[in-house]
Amino acid sequence: MNNSDEELKKAIRVVQIIASEKGAEKPFGIFSKPTLDYFRIAKDLLKTYGELKVVGKESAQFDAKIIIQTEEKNNRIDGTVTFEKEENSWSSKFTIDLSTKSKGQLPTFEFETIVLEILSLIKGSDILFAVLKEKDLNRKKAAVKAIGNLSDPRFIPALVEILQNSPSDLKKLIIETLGKMKDPKVVSPIALSLRDVDLVVRASAKVALFNALRSGLPIDETVLFLLEDKDAGIRSAIVDILANVSNEKVVEALIEALNDENPNIRLRSVQALEKIKDQRAIGPLSKLLMDKDVGVESLGKIAHPKAVGELAKLVKDKDLSVRLALVKALGNIYDESTIAPLIQMLDDQSDEIKLLALQALGKYQNDQSINAIGNLLKDKNIEIRLSVVQALDTIGKKEALRFLLTAINDEDWRVRKAAVEAVKNMGEREKIEDSRIITEIIKLLKDQSSAVRKAVAEALYTIGDSQTPGLLEALLETLNDEDSWVRLASVQALGKFGGWSIVDQLIKALRDPASYVRRAAAEVLGKIGDSSTVNALLEVIKDKDWKVRKTVVEALGMIGDETVVDVLVDMLNDESSEVKIAVLEVLGKLADASVLDRFEAAINDKDTEVRRKAVEVIWKIGTPKSVDLLIKALKDEDLEVRFKAQEGLLRVCDFSVLEKIEKLLKDDDPNVRWLAVQALKKIGSASVLKPLMEAVNDNVFSVRWFAIEALGEIGNQKAIPVLSKFLADKDYTIRRSAAEAIGRIGGQEAYNVLSESLSDKNPEIREAAVWGISKLTTHEPEKAIELLIRMIDDTSPNVKRAAAQVLAGFRNSRALEVIIEKLRTEDQNTKKIISEVLEETTGKKFGPEYEIWKKWLEENL
Repeated sequence: MNNSDEELKKAIRVVQIIASEKGAEKPFGIFSKPTLDYFRIAKDLLKTYGELKVVGKESAQFDAKIIIQTEEKNNRIDGTVTFEKEENSWSSKFTIDLSTKSKGQLPTFEFETIVLEILSLIKGSDILFAVLKEKDLNRKKAAVKAIGNLSDPRFIPALVEILQNSPSDLKKLIIETLGKMKDPKVVSPIALSLRDVDLVVRASAKVALFNALRSGLPIDETVLFLLEDKDAGIRSAIVDILANVSNEKVVEALIEALNDENPNIRLRSVQALEKIKDQRAIGPLSKLLMDKDVGVESLGKIAHPKAVGELAKLVKDKDLSVRLALVKALGNIYDESTIAPLIQMLDDQSDEIKLLALQALGKYQNDQSINAIGNLLKDKNIEIRLSVVQALDTIGKKEALRFLLTAINDEDWRVRKAAVEAVKNMGEREKIEDSRIITEIIKLLKDQSSAVRKAVAEALYTIGDSQTPGLLEALLETLNDEDSWVRLASVQALGKFGGWSIVDQLIKALRDPASYVRRAAAEVLGKIGDSSTVNALLEVIKDKDWKVRKTVVEALGMIGDETVVDVLVDMLNDESSEVKIAVLEVLGKLADASVLDRFEAAINDKDTEVRRKAVEVIWKIGTPKSVDLLIKALKDEDLEVRFKAQEGLLRVCDFSVLEKIEKLLKDDDPNVRWLAVQALKKIGSASVLKPLMEAVNDNVFSVRWFAIEALGEIGNQKAIPVLSKFLADKDYTIRRSAAEAIGRIGGQEAYNVLSESLSDKNPEIREAAVWGISKLTTHEPEKAIELLIRMIDDTSPNVKRAAAQVLAGFRNSRALEVIIEKLRTEDQNTKKIISEVLEETTGKKFGPEYEIWKKWLEENL
């Protein structure tokens, strides 16, 4: 609600109250023992604090109305209070918890809050000061909540005054209300409430103080004073709150709290300083290194380079937990100053510390760190050696290759595999020039571990090339590997480097036991594109795996040999929709009209995607022979299939299919008839006149409209008598389209029809004729302009405007001069129409000012 709304406050002396339960209105005095007497409560508040007269439903004399609607449910009452004054209204909801009844009194303060807010609107919020002094708890709580909704700082002293001597539930509400006020004066009383004996009140105070300080209110001395309170719980609460506040005083206060006698508070202060990450805490936290693991962890979380000097002193500490905390802390500080202490920790006796140091050093592309990391490849622990390779991979510099060359010959297959993958990753970033490492990796194609062999084949795909000595021979040999995944990786690598010279070996791979290997071989053969492989691919086109069949079809499409068309057409009966779609895609590139007769199955396929692709391919083949199939597809249940069929029909139709298109004009579906009109327009010539002149009488608007437009575009004089009948049509669009069509056709007959219509008694016909004349300018511009000039003086505003729009649109000096001259008329309606048309046409906002328009015309035309 808005207390500044003076209009609502004026002259409200009498208020009508209507109370109802479940929508049934109950007038004043006839309540049937409801749980609460809402009328009485509201009336008492309005009279006591607002000196307002209250009446019930039976009264017709009142200045404003309050409607109370309630519904009693299990253990609660839900209600809405609506305040109405003339055209203004405001509503608010409330709930009364029946389960919290205390000393025979129900907690009605939410309802009373709304009434007090309405009263504040009428009489001003100062009335709430009086309610705060009430002994009745519900009223006090209602006043406090209403003040909270207003967030008016004028009430702060009054709220603070009653805070200490109030019961706990009222204290909690007062603290919440103070917390809503963005005023520095609330900080101290909220903070002091942390000392309250009631835990609920203290919890509310903690939340309120947190929100107040986070909102930007200043930290006053009371808050800092409480850091020295004898109650450790209060000191702990203040530390928790300050951890979330950005303020100069906060860091100093938390640093001071590091000396607290309570170890829990010292720890909370450390955690708070970690969160704030202010480098001023580094010095004081360094002193906590006596509590080594806590101090180390805290400095690490602050993550400032200035902490490294203090932390580095603990590299050789005897305590394992300290060294563990140290290596984690150094890992959190991303700065090159940590490299030296981290390298030192690579010599630690603990494998866990070594692993953490390796992870941290992997972030730096530094030669010193690469050497230190690489030297650990001699470590006995497989996990260490594996982490070394992973760190070198993360660093990703070529300087690491000499160590990876060692790692690919490691005794453990996991290290060898990781090293090969690291080399592959480097090769993806930049070309590897060192032939030694590629040669060593090729040797690993005979590794005893299939995982290593697979990784090698995949790496060679990235780092090798067709000129690498021995590469093709080694990959071809692995086509017989016992592991199918190795064979797959080898086929894929051969696809990149090989050519026609490896075709025979790839053809053998088409018979591989693993379907994914057969699929990869077919894909590679397709990319090679050698027509000599067609027969081999056709032999496996019936493979039991549909993915293989699909890939074979795609490979044949890439090779582009038209001799496979008949086989592919047979594949339209495949059980897999994916295969059929792939077949259709290829046929769209290779086939001609000779195969269309065999497409019947495809356009009747049960799979929608197959039918969509079939229709697309049919019109891509694009001959009149496609028409029959496309016409059938017009009846498909799928909208997209029908759309594709329509698009295809418009693309392929010509004079040879005229008879078939004409039959569509009698189809039951208006969309098909509309399409037939479009097709006839595309075919053009005098041969389509007769069907189009019949289509103009269709019972569907869009068909008539497009038939009329089609006749205009074809431009045959024979259509004029038919079109002229529509100049008197009841529909504006039809009249205008018919007139414009006549204008487009042109000629003497068109001129005669349109000029005669300009004199018709019906203004709608005259307006249509104007638009027809606009198209006639193409044939006889001078005659048309003269006719239109005459129509500016028409008695119909619509005709007048149409004539002005057409003339202005010509941007012809003669036409514009006549229009501008019309601004001198005394007829205000004409001046208004002319000025609006000129502004719309030119973009100039000169209004009906004749002289300005005349000057503009002289300067621009």
